[in-house]
Amino acid sequence: ITPKSTGKDLAVFALILHNIIKLPLTIRSLNEKGLRIEDGKIIDFNFTGPILEQVLNENKSIRTVPTNGPFKGRSVLVAPIRDNEGDVVAAIGISDTYGAIDFMECFCRNPTIVAEVEKCMSDKRYNNKRDKK
Repeated sequence: ITPKSTGKDLAVFALILHNIIKLPLTIRSLNEKGLRIEDGKIIDFNFTGPILEQVLNENKSIRTVPTNGPFKGRSVLVAPIRDNEGDVVAAIGISDTYGAIDFMECFCRNPTIVAEVEKCMSDKRYNNKRDKK
C-alpha cells in the first residue's frame, strides 16, 4: 500500500479484510480515491469520504458518526495506514455497527494478521478468482 495506490490496487486487501470482519469497509490512499465495500461486494471503485480524508490529514484514528455521505448517522471507525516512518499513506474505515470494535487495537494485539493478509494476497488461487469477476 502506497500513497498512490488506486481502488483496484487496494481491492484484494480490502476484500480479504471485509470477508473477515463482515462489516461495511472503506479504504483509500493518500493521493487516490479508493473503495467502498458492503455485503461482500465492491460498491464504488472511486470512493472517498469526509472521515477518510480527515484521517489522512490528521494521521490519527477517528471514531465518529458522520453527518453526511453514505454512512451518515452510522458509527464509523477510521484508522491511518502508515509507512515505516509513521507517515500516513492510506486510511481504512469500517461502519462499526456494534460500536465496539477498536480497529487499531485488533492489529496491535494480532501483529501476524498483516503477514496472513500478505500471504493471501500472493495466493494465485485467490487472485485468479478475483480476476475472473
